[in-house]
Amino acid sequence: MNQSGSRSEQNNISQGQTGFGKDFSDLGQQEVQTEIEKYFERLTLALDAARMGSWYWDSFTNKNIWTPYHDVIFGYEPGNGEHTYEDWSSRVHPDDLELAEAAWKTALEERVDYICEYRIVLPDSTLRWGESYGRYYYDDGGKPLRMAGTVTDITERKKAEQALQESQRRYSTLAQVSPVGIYRCNTSANLVYVNQRWCDITGYTFDRVINQEWRFIIYPGDKERVEAQVERALEEKINFGCEFRFQRPDNSLVWVFAQSVPEFDTKGLFIGHVGTVTDITNQKKSEKALRQSEERFRSTFEQAAVGICHADNNGKFIRVNQKFCDILGYSREELLELTFHEITYPADLESDLHQVRNLLSGKVKNFSMEKRYLCKDGSVIWVEITVSFVRQINGEPDYFLGVINDISQRKQAQTQLLLRAQEQEELNLLLTETTAKLRKRNSELDQFAYVASHDLKAPLRAIANLSQWLEDDLLDSLEPDNLRHLELLRQRVYRMEALINGLLQYSRIGRVQDAEEKVDVNQLLAEIINDLAPPENFTIQVKDTMPTLTTKGMLLR
Repeated sequence: MNQSGSRSEQNNISQGQTGFGKDFSDLGQQEVQTEIEKYFERLTLALDAARMGSWYWDSFTNKNIWTPYHDVIFGYEPGNGEHTYEDWSSRVHPDDLELAEAAWKTALEERVDYICEYRIVLPDSTLRWGESYGRYYYDDGGKPLRMAGTVTDITERKKAEQALQESQRRYSTLAQVSPVGIYRCNTSANLVYVNQRWCDITGYTFDRVINQEWRFIIYPGDKERVEAQVERALEEKINFGCEFRFQRPDNSLVWVFAQSVPEFDTKGLFIGHVGTVTDITNQKKSEKALRQSEERFRSTFEQAAVGICHADNNGKFIRVNQKFCDILGYSREELLELTFHEITYPADLESDLHQVRNLLSGKVKNFSMEKRYLCKDGSVIWVEITVSFVRQINGEPDYFLGVINDISQRKQAQTQLLLRAQEQEELNLLLTETTAKLRKRNSELDQFAYVASHDLKAPLRAIANLSQWLEDDLLDSLEPDNLRHLELLRQRVYRMEALINGLLQYSRIGRVQDAEEKVDVNQLLAEIINDLAPPENFTIQVKDTMPTLTTKGMLLR
């Protein structure tokens, strides 16, 4: 309070106005004292209720009067209220005493109110925080007459402030090391705080975005959708959460997942939002890669030229492609209601289950087999199936994977081949029997030819010998014609013997290898003409230049 204010107050007191709201000008001295004591009691009660102590210093008497609660705050037993400077200074923390005394001096020199916070050391060494507030009152000459003030125990407030500071420190530390961006915005959606991670994600500096509307960096293609989400969150009073893209200063895009909740002050008034921003760019890339992989898998799964199926641990189909449906004649919906047991040909089921048990026990990683399926129309088809077992990352069973190839045509071809092989085997057996019979017949023929040859050549030899004997005995008495006839007879005999030998050799064709020989065609033709014995009036002319052949002579004769 300034000096003029102090003088006005002093004038009021001299005129009987105490400032207590009551006129004491008509009262005697004793009555005034009584009223003042009553007011002081009420004031003390109010201060005690407010957990505040008061003090009063008189420059004339140099007395320092404390209220009882002032004593309590400084660790004194409530007494007569009179204290000295030492009573005060001995309880102020040594590190804070100089500050407190400087505040007194400043208030006196600059004629301002005295305000100071300092620590109080109690007799048991416990620390307590106090806040003092005081005011000097001056005479007309500017000399301080007195000083009055209050002291408040602010220990709990200080603890709360320290706790708040610690909380803010931890929050600040957490915000700085947080893997997500953290931001706060006011009711106008202007940013009032962002952490470093938020800056790293968006590419903007702290100074560039503070007091700017946070939505200005949203990618234009996403802004309408995000604003609609914000409006919905505000209208329905729900937390905001949305995936969208930020456009960084270099025009690159970063995918984020932003969340925020409304923030209220201590009075419950809405003051803005606090939220987080998580960089999900890599996640989005992974999701895109996963979608592309799933699309490729789906394309391969559906367009494969073979049947593909997935079945659970109980054998129930959980996924089938169209080719598998076409093989069996079922619709996809119908197959998904069946198990592989129900469509397996009964005679093949046990061997199939045996392979499945080996697969489940880990004895084999996969197996292939040929088996029969029962189609929807009741027909039976042959398939070749390869089965493996897909496991989860933790090794737990997930599902069976089967690849099915329709081999009905191949099986039919194999059946036809088996029939042809059987027919061929029967034919071979017949040929073997026929060959044996033919060998027997050939052997009999050889025997017959040999016997016939021997039996036919014996008379011929006798005829030849007889004609030769006749010629020898009657050589001198026979006419030339007769001699020629005997010679011709022997030639015919020899020729007949040659023919018999030829027949015998001809019967062995294919079984006996005939040696090649030189054949004079002139001589061969002469023999043939001689055998034909043409009439005398019949003339056969043969060129003199006929060749000599190297061949199997028997075949020419």
